[in-house]
Amino acid sequence: DPHHMPAYRFGAIFLPERDLAAAVALLERGIRENPNEWRMYQDLAYIYWQAGNGKTGEEQAGYYAKAAEWYQKGSEVPGAMWWLRDLAGYMKIAGGSREIAYAIYTNYLNSEDENVRNQAIMRLKQLRSLDDMDIINEALVQYRKATGICPTDLRPLASMLRAKKLNVNDDRLPLDPDGFNYDVDTDTCKAILQGGSTIPRM
Repeated sequence: DPHHMPAYRFGAIFLPERDLAAAVALLERGIRENPNEWRMYQDLAYIYWQAGNGKTGEEQAGYYAKAAEWYQKGSEVPGAMWWLRDLAGYMKIAGGSREIAYAIYTNYLNSEDENVRNQAIMRLKQLRSLDDMDIINEALVQYRKATGICPTDLRPLASMLRAKKLNVNDDRLPLDPDGFNYDVDTDTCKAILQGGSTIPRM
C-alpha cells in the first residue's frame, strides 16, 4: 500500500544503517505518493542529516545541504510543524552556508508564528556569535605567531577586535550577542562562549 505511513517510517529508522540509497529511494517514493505528509519530508531530511554526521568537509556539507532542502520543502506542506523551518536554517549553519542561513532566519522574523520568530532571533544570535568567533580566532592565531603564547583572556586583542567592529566592553573584553564576554580555551587557543550564555552551541 503506497499510502501506508508506518512502513515508510519504519524504513526511515532501520534502513539507512544498512543501505542509505535504498532508504532515500523509499522516502522519495513516500513523498511522491503522499506529498501532503510533512513527516515524510522530515524523515528524509533526517536521513541526510545523520549521513552527514559521519562525514567531513565537502561530503558532509553536501549531505547537510540535502537535509536543509528537504526540511525546507517539508515546512511548506500545509499543517507542518513550525520547527521544520528552524531545522532547515540550522542545517545551513552546520553546513557552513551562513549567508543563506542569515537570509532564512531574517525572513522568519516576519512570521506570524511567535515560536518561529523567537527561534529566528536565537539562530541569528548564533550566527553572529559564529562570525565573531571566526574573527577572534583569526586574531588569536596572529597573537600566537607574534608572541609564541596563547593569551589567558581576550583583553590583549581588544584594539584589533574593535577595529573589526566587534562589541568590546569597557573592560576590553568582546561580548557575544547575549552580552556575555567571550572566553578563550587555552588548550586549543580558540574562542568559546561562556557557560551562562543562552546562545546555542554547534
